[in-house]
Amino acid sequence: MKSMASRSFGLLLLAPTLALSLAATGRAPLVVPAANFQRELGYRTVTATTFAGVPLASHDSVTRAKVLTAFARCHDAELHSGAVFEDAVAGEDVNGVRRGQDQAAYDWQRDGQRVACKSAQLKWDGNTELWTLQFQNVKLAMAGGRDAAFDELLLAAYTPEGVHLFQHDLRAGVTTSGVSTAAAGKQIKFYGPSHEPDWRVALGEIRGKMVDKGCRPLVSARFDEPRLAAAIAETPLPLSASAFEGVPLVDCSGTLRGGVLSRLVRRLDEGWLHADATFEEAVAGEDVDGKRRGQNSAAYDWQRDGRRVACKSAGLRWNRGNECWMLQFSAVKLATAGGRDAAFDELLLAAYTPEGVHLLRHDGLVGVGTSGVSTAATGKSITFIGPSHEPDWRVALGEIRDKMQDKGCRPLAFVPWDELDGTV
Repeated sequence: MKSMASRSFGLLLLAPTLALSLAATGRAPLVVPAANFQRELGYRTVTATTFAGVPLASHDSVTRAKVLTAFARCHDAELHSGAVFEDAVAGEDVNGVRRGQDQAAYDWQRDGQRVACKSAQLKWDGNTELWTLQFQNVKLAMAGGRDAAFDELLLAAYTPEGVHLFQHDLRAGVTTSGVSTAAAGKQIKFYGPSHEPDWRVALGEIRGKMVDKGCRPLVSARFDEPRLAAAIAETPLPLSASAFEGVPLVDCSGTLRGGVLSRLVRRLDEGWLHADATFEEAVAGEDVDGKRRGQNSAAYDWQRDGRRVACKSAGLRWNRGNECWMLQFSAVKLATAGGRDAAFDELLLAAYTPEGVHLLRHDGLVGVGTSGVSTAATGKSITFIGPSHEPDWRVALGEIRDKMQDKGCRPLAFVPWDELDGTV
């Protein structure tokens, strides 16, 4: 519970007219400058600190994957200079709709062989205290199910020193992801030694394990290597990149940004929105196998007066295929028909935008979609789409916010960036 002095300090940070308006109507969102959250906004993981200033570190994961795939294809073409290379055939979804080229199940063809390239960043796992490489959504063959989506698999490891490219043997390090495996694919994981914080030592051991287990090393390239440098220069950045240039947290991965925004929203909830409430940590619970989850794996984020509160965040992004700006909140554990109950009592949505963070309370219904067979494991998605062919993010965000509010989302607060002192 917050002290009277703390509550008074929080109210003093609001513009007087805004505070009066809020008191009079109970509906206007609070405006709390980002300068109040410098501790939360300044947090960085070991991985983020290690990769600070490294080329591609500030790229979103999709763009980085495109760069590494372009590099891998260029190297493959040099290894097989007499082969015929063609783009992947995108194919169709299960409903018969033709996929976009970027949704093909592999990346290119070499003399008719379907070649896929998966990339992963070297990451520090704070729970197990080791460095890992984890390649996700790999459509390998399934026992009694589908065939592999490719004939050959290349793995591109993104590290602080450059990119290491391997040919995978389709067996080493392969794991599954429960019920979502059928839709999302398998994972390929390689671990460094426990309690070894030096990424150089860990990477050496991981590369050794990969080779020992059947992965064939193809090339190691520093970022100034001509083919890799060309791939970086020639891969266009999304429209989102220019919109977010210089914005706090733009250098963070999606996972790190989500954690930072969750901490920011909890402090906002605790210090301003419900200053008289009692706050407690989430109860992590157990997995289906009876093992206790880590605290960061809890199904919600905190408790307020006994209510389970979940916070989901999403960045405003440009959808190139549909030519529109959108907000998409993923992996939301809402109730499923004839299945589980919702994993929380209240859902807060934090929209990360170039102007600041907009916080809204979701009504449990608006914008909700599913993700096929993986919904049971990963949760549903909540999507809000701006007007088609409108490149101005300000116009699109205004329309998206109006849609959210008109359909039942209640705006609670806004944290603008423009009052930051530049130290974050």
